[in-house]
Amino acid sequence: MFRDFTTDLENKLLSALPINAGVRTLSYDPLNRLDVYNPGTAKRFIYDGDEVIAELNASGNIVGRYVRGDAPDEIITGYTSSDPTARGWYHLDNRNSVIAVTDPNGVVTVLNRYDEYGQPQGGNYGTFQYTGQMWLGEIGVYNYKNRMYWPNERPGGRFLQTDPIGSVDSPNPYQYVLNDPVNFVDPLGLQSETRCVQVEGGKEYCSNQPFGSGFAGSGTGSWGAGTGFDVAAFFAQLDAALDETIEVVGRRIHRRAIGLWSDFAKGLQSQTCSTLSLLGDNGRLRFGGDIQSYGGIGGAAGAGIFIDSHGRIGTDRYYGWGAGLGLVGGVGLSIGNDRPQAGNIRINHLQGGVGGGWIGAQGTYSSWEGASGSGGVGVGPKLGYSAGSVTGRQIAWYGGSICE
Repeated sequence: MFRDFTTDLENKLLSALPINAGVRTLSYDPLNRLDVYNPGTAKRFIYDGDEVIAELNASGNIVGRYVRGDAPDEIITGYTSSDPTARGWYHLDNRNSVIAVTDPNGVVTVLNRYDEYGQPQGGNYGTFQYTGQMWLGEIGVYNYKNRMYWPNERPGGRFLQTDPIGSVDSPNPYQYVLNDPVNFVDPLGLQSETRCVQVEGGKEYCSNQPFGSGFAGSGTGSWGAGTGFDVAAFFAQLDAALDETIEVVGRRIHRRAIGLWSDFAKGLQSQTCSTLSLLGDNGRLRFGGDIQSYGGIGGAAGAGIFIDSHGRIGTDRYYGWGAGLGLVGGVGLSIGNDRPQAGNIRINHLQGGVGGGWIGAQGTYSSWEGASGSGGVGVGPKLGYSAGSVTGRQIAWYGGSICE
């Protein structure tokens, strides 16, 4: 179908030359997002972060508007005409592929089908299709934000450009999701990942399974029945808002870092990764703040940003209720031997003091949902003393590794 693809020095696709057809051109904005696509008649895209929310024609008129959901690449509804009532409701599968569009009356107007690697079948329609990515039908590729994916390459689809972050998934820098598109997705065109899906109220979230309702009980700090506001619903909404903010900021920082990559940065990367390896398999360097307050029924909360011994930059936060006595809080830099994960945790034997000492998530974790490990030591201002037991939840987010 094509005899020539052209890229620039930053590995971005600039043009495609189909057989027996004219050149199709592409250009990008300063954040490396696809700005103008010209398959004969130019289209321009308007973004909210990494997500396209509108399409403009060559005259600057809006020809498509899209309402996004909470999950990456999730589309809820869209308008593809000047009639504000003529909107379509998008129906997605578990990989966020658009499989159908219905009108306000529930009538199916679009029915999309794909093979396992995302090649659209006859009759498919729409700007967004397989795994929610932008389909550039005139050149037969999907825009996966950091590079283009060609589903028609056989056997299996492949990316047209090498992976900007190196051979994280495979020694083959063009391979798509380890050649396993049934179990993996790659929303940024950088690294394959599984969909961590928790269906709740018709929406998809990750790491937001609620505890239940009620305030903390006494003694062990376990959750029990009580009166007052719905603690589970509050923390579920808090999880969703924080996850979205962390994801958008993390993706923007990651994209910008790739654009500024140089030989000097690669040398610094090698030295940094060698130093980080001294922390041990579960080690990490964390900067964060934590506070515990007890007076019979009390609570604990904390948040931080860290880099672990594998070069992965991430964030962690936790919160919970329990029982104990005292008040302690601090902020500082710590080295620990605990790898945070999403799940329920219990923090026992919280200790305080004045000056340096334990900083961050203190004490020993015992877990029933995968978060385990022990605290670390660090430096920073801290004041107070507390002792008790807290049951709550830990949420962790990991970005890509700078060492792999």
